[in-house]
Amino acid sequence: MKGSSAPAETWQPTACILCSRNCGVEVAVEDGHLKRIRGDKASPLSRGYICQKATRLEHYQNNADRLSAPLRRRPDGSFEEVSWEVAVAEIAGRIRAIRDAHGGRALAYYGGGGQGNHLGGVYGRGLVAAMRTRYHYSALAQEKTGDFWVNGRLFGRQTCHVAEAVEEAENLFAAGISSLFASLDGCVFSRIEDICEVVRGGSPRPAGSPTYYGGDIPFFKVGDLTKDDGKFLYTAESSVNDLGRAQSRFIEADTLMLTNSGATLGVPKITKIAGCFNDGSQAFLNLQRSVNIEFAYYFFKSKTPWFREVSARGQGQPNLNTAMTRRMEMPVPTLDVQRRIVSELDGLHVEVNALKAAQVETAAELDALLPSLLDRAFKGEL
Repeated sequence: MKGSSAPAETWQPTACILCSRNCGVEVAVEDGHLKRIRGDKASPLSRGYICQKATRLEHYQNNADRLSAPLRRRPDGSFEEVSWEVAVAEIAGRIRAIRDAHGGRALAYYGGGGQGNHLGGVYGRGLVAAMRTRYHYSALAQEKTGDFWVNGRLFGRQTCHVAEAVEEAENLFAAGISSLFASLDGCVFSRIEDICEVVRGGSPRPAGSPTYYGGDIPFFKVGDLTKDDGKFLYTAESSVNDLGRAQSRFIEADTLMLTNSGATLGVPKITKIAGCFNDGSQAFLNLQRSVNIEFAYYFFKSKTPWFREVSARGQGQPNLNTAMTRRMEMPVPTLDVQRRIVSELDGLHVEVNALKAAQVETAAELDALLPSLLDRAFKGEL
């Protein structure tokens, strides 16, 4: 008897509310969770397009850090869970007391609907009226003030809001926009610790001792990973012997690495030779077959500024520990999509390098031109 097949997924059409575009999406729901999310090709606006924000709707809706009930602060600074009825009653009582004692000008409201979700704005207007305040702030104050001002200058009133007719433009210049992560059908987000093993290297002590160093095993240091902007690592400046290997960590060729200390932390590299590496870097072992190593390389490369910002907070020497890396989430689309993204990023990398070379050449020409111009100026030839 043939075994019963798994039930087919049921896709439900809806819309993303994380920005003003409200792109159409389709979701597969299971036990109250968005198990899969994809662009809705039937949407007349987005036509199947989907960005990274929409693919993470499940994270925003059900992530482990989201509050599921009101929390009231205790005198010792800790929190206790209370019911919604208690929370609303206590907050309303405090707001009413401030309003009655000092008037509505003592209160201000921040919040309301975002560009895509206006439900909060409906309730917010009622609260603003009850507080009797004229001060109502939202993210639009920071994001759209310039837009409102320009509309006022162009059309005579700031409430005249216009949108760009991109589809009717004869010429369009777009900066910082890419379709690389569009239409990630079936994309899931996985923790790094769920797709590989994250390990830190080891450094034989004392450094440079002939007891451990000077053998025929390459020994990768941070400087080897950061000496150029290339994707691959082919050589190492240092080496260790078998005793040094026992005090370090050995990795095979085609292993993804990431620097984790100092001013140059957060730099990824794929080693093309086997060797040991010091404690200034991490390595990602046993990468699942569902992940393209070069796709993972570009993911970590995109996170370099974030690594350095987060790791530098509150300490003198920036340091990226493996626990932080393990907890990170990475998008994992299909392998075909990963390969496409890698190919496009490779092409962009070539173009960027060409522009850098042209910039250096132009700067050299200008440096050579300046002395000549100065000489002619003081000779009265200009």
